[in-house]
Amino acid sequence: YTVEIDVINDDLALLPYLTASVEFETRRERGALAVPSRALRWVPASTGAAAPRTAPANGAPSDTVWVVDANATAGAAPPSPRPVAVEVLLNNGSLAAVRPMEAGALSEGLQVVVREEFVSGSPSDFASDASSAGGSNNPFLPKMPRPPRGGAAPH
Repeated sequence: YTVEIDVINDDLALLPYLTASVEFETRRERGALAVPSRALRWVPASTGAAAPRTAPANGAPSDTVWVVDANATAGAAPPSPRPVAVEVLLNNGSLAAVRPMEAGALSEGLQVVVREEFVSGSPSDFASDASSAGGSNNPFLPKMPRPPRGGAAPH
């Protein structure tokens, strides 16, 4: 859609017909925590099912985010994620404003899980594999040609 927006441009930072992304604030929540929207959809692979949904006082079902306590000691097994029931106040598709159902269960700076990666073998096994960078098989990453098996590299 083409939209024209009239703005104050006294410093002439905006040029005529400039393409821009605009967000309109339609509502604001104070005292809420922001989490990536992906965190509301993530479920541990080991369980295969979402955490049970609970009903807060207002009757609406809650959502769940999974958090990991960052206070693990060096050499110890990685901490397991734990579910935290939250009420979603706002969600724009990228970030969600949430409030924990239990006071103190979620705080600023706590690590919220948005994905998990499974890696086997030694780190040197993955040093030359571009797909291990970031842990995903991204279709937008450039693909490097591989030489044919048992033959010389193409010129």
